[in-house]
Amino acid sequence: MLSFGAPTWQASLLAAAETRDRARRETAQGPRGRAATEIVPRLYLTDYFTVRNEEVLKRLRISHVVSVIEYAPALPELLPVDNRIHIPILDRPEADLLSHLDMTTAFIRDTLAENEQNRVMVHCFQGVSRSATVVCAYLMATMDMTPTQAVAYVKAKRGIVSPNVGFLRQLNAYAARLPPSSTKTLTPTARAASRLSAGFGMAHRIRKLIDREGVSAGTKTSGAKLALGETNLKEEVAKS
Repeated sequence: MLSFGAPTWQASLLAAAETRDRARRETAQGPRGRAATEIVPRLYLTDYFTVRNEEVLKRLRISHVVSVIEYAPALPELLPVDNRIHIPILDRPEADLLSHLDMTTAFIRDTLAENEQNRVMVHCFQGVSRSATVVCAYLMATMDMTPTQAVAYVKAKRGIVSPNVGFLRQLNAYAARLPPSSTKTLTPTARAASRLSAGFGMAHRIRKLIDREGVSAGTKTSGAKLALGETNLKEEVAKS
């Protein structure tokens, strides 16, 4: 009679099944899973594992990196030190990210405006909360989005995005101190370059897409999902 060590072969089967399931999920998720997601032209949101991949950086032609993670990131040497900024912060509601948002927004905006070859990648550990908040702040400051619109837009691009409730409060505080139209504070040359970096008329198109059907075009339910996301976001901020 055959005899098997139950714990060993069962564990192997379970591990193999989990590996297959994980691979299928990551394949199905595409840019919404563990990958670099282009939020607007030349601005990417990703996780720590991706930003450390030299081949990915080369393929996407990344020139600058914003790291929003508690420890000093070990990045490929192809990225000059002067082209990086590091915000050492934990993904906790009480963590102060607000005090850094002016700097991160200016870094992204100035880098993209400097020339059309620059490309910025923003990351934390998973590309879900800290780095997403930084990207949302940039959209709010340069495209006149509200916090709800910015989070909904970024989440529509990268489905795993979910800033913690403390960062949602801080995005609202950041919005309150922004001028009515922050792009008016730029010089004409910088304003033109900023438009080029994000695509001319991008803010207008984004607003129309959000108001009409949601930016995740191509699915019949995208508008409903976006509206639900905005409602949930408002409720979560109201409860905090």
